Amino acid sequence: MKFRKQDEMEQYQVAKAGKNAFMFYTIALLIWSLFDNFRNAHLGNAFLILCLGNTVYFTTLVVQKRKVDKFEEETTEGNEFSQFIKRNKHIILGALFVIILVIIGLLTKN
Repeated sequence: MKFRKQDEMEQYQVAKAGKNAFMFYTIALLIWSLFDNFRNAHLGNAFLILCLGNTVYFTTLVVQKRKVDKFEEETTEGNEFSQFIKRNKHIILGALFVIILVIIGLLTKN
């Protein structure tokens, strides 16, 4: 079987479907892990799968963004702090997401 290269419309459709599926699985696993936490007083395997999936997603996103940003950084002007924030915004958002999940886990722990 031979695969052909996707055109722009197919790439857009696949990206949109992937984004929607990722959001569904993230929300479903978060609800499941919070439900298990209330019922059994521990987060369970759903929380582990949620954290690992988000880690893979954000790591992949950061690697791909850095490849693109490496070429754009030569022409970008601004101070070092704003460049640092722009370059690492996905790591910062991922860390905030994990911190929020840990706080929720600590607040709901008996």
